[in-house]
Amino acid sequence: MAEPPSGAAPPTATGSFGRTPLAHVLIYLHTREMSGTLEVVELERRDQVYFQKGCPAKVRSTELDDPLGRVLLEMGLIDEAAYTQSLEALAQGQGLQGGILVSMGALDMPGLIRGLKEQLTRKLLKLFQLPTASYAYYDGVNLLRGYGGDEVLRIDPFPILYQGVRTSYDDPRLDALLGPVGGQRLKLLEGADVRRFGIGHDEIDLCAMLGDQPLTIEEAVRHSPLERAHSRALLYCLLITKQVEFVHDPAAKQASVPPPPPAPPRTGSSPPAPQRAAPPPPPTPSSKSPAPRSSPPPPPPPAEPPPAAGGPVVRKRSAPAIAKKDVADPELGAKRAEIISRAEKIENQSYFEILGIGKEASPDSIRDTYFKLAKVYHPDRALAGLEDLKETLEFIFSNLTEAYSTLTDKEKRNRYLSLLKEGGGTLADQKKIQSVVEAAMNFQKAEVCFRRKDYAEATRLCGLAVEAYPDDPEYQALAAWIQMHTRGPMDKIADIVEALKRAQAGAKESEKTNFYLASALKRAGMDQQAVIYFKRASIANPRNLDALRELRLYEMRKEKGGNVKGGGARSKGKPDEGGLFGKLFKK
Repeated sequence: MAEPPSGAAPPTATGSFGRTPLAHVLIYLHTREMSGTLEVVELERRDQVYFQKGCPAKVRSTELDDPLGRVLLEMGLIDEAAYTQSLEALAQGQGLQGGILVSMGALDMPGLIRGLKEQLTRKLLKLFQLPTASYAYYDGVNLLRGYGGDEVLRIDPFPILYQGVRTSYDDPRLDALLGPVGGQRLKLLEGADVRRFGIGHDEIDLCAMLGDQPLTIEEAVRHSPLERAHSRALLYCLLITKQVEFVHDPAAKQASVPPPPPAPPRTGSSPPAPQRAAPPPPPTPSSKSPAPRSSPPPPPPPAEPPPAAGGPVVRKRSAPAIAKKDVADPELGAKRAEIISRAEKIENQSYFEILGIGKEASPDSIRDTYFKLAKVYHPDRALAGLEDLKETLEFIFSNLTEAYSTLTDKEKRNRYLSLLKEGGGTLADQKKIQSVVEAAMNFQKAEVCFRRKDYAEATRLCGLAVEAYPDDPEYQALAAWIQMHTRGPMDKIADIVEALKRAQAGAKESEKTNFYLASALKRAGMDQQAVIYFKRASIANPRNLDALRELRLYEMRKEKGGNVKGGGARSKGKPDEGGLFGKLFKK
């Protein structure tokens, strides 16, 4: 942990996001309506967040991301001319940029407040991308007094919490955070205000499911209209904000969630030794558990007890590998071949096809079909000589059970029919969707790592995205863009230019592919070609300030009769030190 700021009293509490995630710290401060400053440090980066009654009110960072003027410009609250004029006035020391814009008449106070809130939100979201950063909390101390303007913002942390978790917490991290409550059933509390998270219709549908009946994490994810990572992020946020409660389930193991430790001491009391009084994980959901109110599945006929035993069956997502085996008994060999054949087909079958029924089948007929099949494929009823197929039978039986439980429940069946129409009703379809989602997440993470100049990790993550979808032009473009930044200013980049040309040909309207190609062409000394793609990037995104700036520089050089090359290297092999590339590659 970094040393306390000069002149500041020792921190009330210290810790790291590796042990106490930022999401927990935010909720801890919010639920106790604490006022003070949270300081976050990672390597050379230092951020300070002032909280007023549990709500973030002001942020200062050593990073220069998201300056106010650019935020206002991107929000459409000011135009390019006002932005440029305010920068000139700011450079002359005429005051803060927000105040300058207001005094110019280019912005009103409501617009300024909107921009400041957006800037504050962006800066807070970036803290979620620092999973191992250290922090210190100074209770009752405003370390940002006198910094920035006097506007009091106090924004709701719930939307920031949800967006930060959704965009920055990967599957392994959510596994670790949700693991202790994985077997417990959760139910949405009456009066829960889930709209505070700023969520849409699909998220509200997932919350409504939890309001209708208690579900485990996996049950909620399985039937959610959202993709898996999205669903788990929302469920985690509902848990730590106490929007859900545990419902007692005798068959489930008791969750091992530790009780919340006492709050950090307030100003005036003796502070604890560093690293011993970190804000703890947030309180667990309420332990007041009502009796379960979920509707049981339709009972089987008296003479046909359910073949499943020992609790719920978890659907297996892939058929197990089966070793070849010669069987002397023809009848046993035929049975073995039939089991293997059915298992191999399941991945590409809908629930209706798995059960061998039509889409109009009634719940009663589905139940009858299920029990007949369960007698044949229950893993505990495997014939002698087929013991090595037990895992295969478990795969078949778990899918039969999943199909049965879904198609005999009216709400689940309607959701599944909608999923079928959208092309996601089979295991193979779900794997494809998951592959798309994972590739997109790796791509987004690669962009984050690139912005942090962690080129090695950016290369690895982008490589995973390209490996999954080698024909995606934006994935290809980012891979080449990252590679270009690993080379020295004097290194040749002809291969990168060619790679970016191929990517741009596959996504001609993409802002990124055009901007990356234009930038590479300019670095290679081919200005006349570069300007074509800078123009296309600016058309794709009229707010791409770097592309617009390069176009203006090009026109200025042209008007002054400057040397504008169409190809080849620059004179004496020196890279252009003006504009964007001077900033990117100058040592």
